[in-house]
Formats: sequence, C-alpha cells, structure tokens
Amino acid sequence: MLQDVKENIIVCGHTYIQFNLLIGSKRIINAGSAGLQSQAKGACWLLLDDKINLKVTKYNFEEAAEGILQGECPFERRFS
Repeated sequence: MLQDVKENIIVCGHTYIQFNLLIGSKRIINAGSAGLQSQAKGACWLLLDDKINLKVTKYNFEEAAEGILQGECPFERRFS
C-alpha cells in the first residue's frame, strides 16, 4: 500500500488506536481518537514538533457519555 509513497512520515487516522510504527523506511503515525478511543482512558491526540508526541488527555468519559445521551447528538445510543 505504501510502495509508491515518497514521504517518509505518514500520519493516518480513523483507526481509533494511537501508534507510532516504523515499517521499512516509513514512519506510520496515528493520533488516535478524542471521543471513540478503544484502549485509552482519555482523548488521544498527536503533537508534532521536532519529535513525535502521542498524548492522552484524561477526562471523565462516563460523564461525557451521559451528556451525549441527554443531548441531541445523532446516534447517541451508540455511546451507551
């Protein structure tokens, strides 16, 4: 899939899991997810500067899910 990609660092998303992998000569990074994380107990995000910094900001996800259920969020029942 990456055979013709010229860039050495590839940032991808939509897998909900943070990772930083070296595959061959390519660095593959995924920031994770702020709201639908599958492993972390907080909002996952990525800070890119001179280093690759995978971050997790803890928050009360049970309270956030309850707020979604009480509100008008589309597909809110998927959070229960």
